[in-house]
Amino acid sequence: MLNKYLKSKEDVADSLLQTDQSLTKKEREIEVERVKAESAEAVKKMLKEIEKKNEQMMEQKEKSYQEHVKQLIEKMEQDRAQLMAEQERTLTLKLQEQERLLKEGFRNESRALHKEAHDIISSSSSELSCNIL
Repeated sequence: MLNKYLKSKEDVADSLLQTDQSLTKKEREIEVERVKAESAEAVKKMLKEIEKKNEQMMEQKEKSYQEHVKQLIEKMEQDRAQLMAEQERTLTLKLQEQERLLKEGFRNESRALHKEAHDIISSSSSELSCNIL
């Protein structure tokens, strides 16, 4: 009877051991699945952070590009305004020079005509005086 009792206790112990091993195996599987899920979540979170940083970097590059374009446009407009002002000054000086030369040319022509008229008068006077004699 003692053998029977010991045998039944042994069966119970084996049954408990198998149950314990079964639970331990399931717990390990559950733990492995939990670790996998945590790893997947960590990777997902890291990818989101990388994506967010990339978006911020692209926005910063776009902002920098737009600022550079704006500065180039402003510089081009300043250069254009400066060039137009220089051209206007040059044109004004050329027109003043042209006007001066035109007036001087008319003065010279007027002097020449005045001299011709004076010469005609002088030669007429000389001819008149010769004819009278």
